Amino acid sequence: MKVQIIDSKGQRSELHVAADTASIGRGDDNAIILKGWTVGKRQASIESRANGLYLVDHGGISVTEVNGKTVEGEYGPLTPDDEIGIAGYALRVLTAGGETASPPAITPEPAKPTVPAPDPFLMTQQLQATVVPTAA
Repeated sequence: MKVQIIDSKGQRSELHVAADTASIGRGDDNAIILKGWTVGKRQASIESRANGLYLVDHGGISVTEVNGKTVEGEYGPLTPDDEIGIAGYALRVLTAGGETASPPAITPEPAKPTVPAPDPFLMTQQLQATVVPTAA
């Protein structure tokens, strides 16, 4: 997954995480390391699941937020518009997995026929006229 990180000074950086789960915290063993004493050693993680990416809060001095609302437990699935907030940092998941983000696939509707379908009532009348001749 590709994650954009914006610090409290507005400095932007991007990080590629190859794993299905990206741990977030101040500890050096995290995939996403955020500096600062208010960030928990393992504050949160982003987990890839069958139906999307989920943010799991592991607790810490600072609250973990999505779009300004406190996350209690977990939040998801995340969308590209969701902003994760931790101790003055803003994180955004730009892509999931190792793939480039693309707009959702749109399935086109089947083409409508340009010639109207034959009227079954008229077809029945024509068939009866050919099978059962009328007396002249």
